[in-house]
Formats: sequence, structure tokens, C-alpha cells
Amino acid sequence: MKTQRALSLSSCALCVGLLMALSGLPAHADIDADVRAGGYTDAEGAMIGGGALMNLEPSRQWYFNPNVEVVFPDDSDLVTVNGDFHYDFPANRVAYWVGAGPAIRFEDPDFGDDDTDLGANLLAGFGARQGEVRPFGQVKVLFADDPEAALMVGVRF
Repeated sequence: MKTQRALSLSSCALCVGLLMALSGLPAHADIDADVRAGGYTDAEGAMIGGGALMNLEPSRQWYFNPNVEVVFPDDSDLVTVNGDFHYDFPANRVAYWVGAGPAIRFEDPDFGDDDTDLGANLLAGFGARQGEVRPFGQVKVLFADDPEAALMVGVRF
């Protein structure tokens, strides 16, 4: 079972890498990593994840944030692969954003009876704009066959 979980996580990491490669950003673009933790309310499970944050234009207000989140509910496994875009409202020290993006939701990938759904995310968050390590908080709603809401905190670096 641990080998299957590692394969699922590797597949998700590959998907995020492909999303990043397909984004068409120039090689000199700023790319920051993020790690996150929180919970999914409907699945009633803790979540860990990671992603990349890429600026899409010179004014530094539009961002692409591909990410993977692994949820550990009591009775199954849930993995989401997300291609989130968000708009940062102009601010000094704290950024506030709203966004949306496509999502792929994999439920029970380790047990052979997986349920894969396509969906969409709506999100809102806030976070530090400056520093080598920048904390953030975010609320996300995943609209798919089984909708989910997620609350998370994380750091970007």
C-alpha cells in the first residue's frame, strides 16, 4: 500500500511538472515553491500539499499556482491536482487574492477502485508579499461530483 501511495504522489508531482512546463512562461520568470497544510471539510481529513507560484505579467498581479494536495480522510484517500490562477489586489505588505482554476480529483487511488473527477476551484487568500519565507492562508472550494471546501495555511519561498 505504501508503494501505491508513493506511485500516486509521484504521478501527481509529474502532473504539476507538466502544468508548469505547459504554462509557457519565459525561463527568466520568478518561480517560488510553496508547502501547505490544512483540512478538507467534507472529506473530514487533514491535507498536505505543495506547488509553485509563477508571476504571469510585469505588474505582478496575475499568478499561476499549480499545486497538488493529498487528503487523508478516515475511510479513503483523496488527491487533487490543481491549476489555479489568481489576481493579487494591490497592497503594501500583505497580498490579498481571489482566483479560480481547473482541478482533477482522484479518490481512493491506492485501492484500485478509483474515482476520478474533473472540476474547478474558486479560492481566496492572503499572504506576506516580501521576505525569503512568506506565510499565507487560503480558502478553496472545489466544485466536482463531490464538492469540497479546504482551509489551509502554508509558506512560500
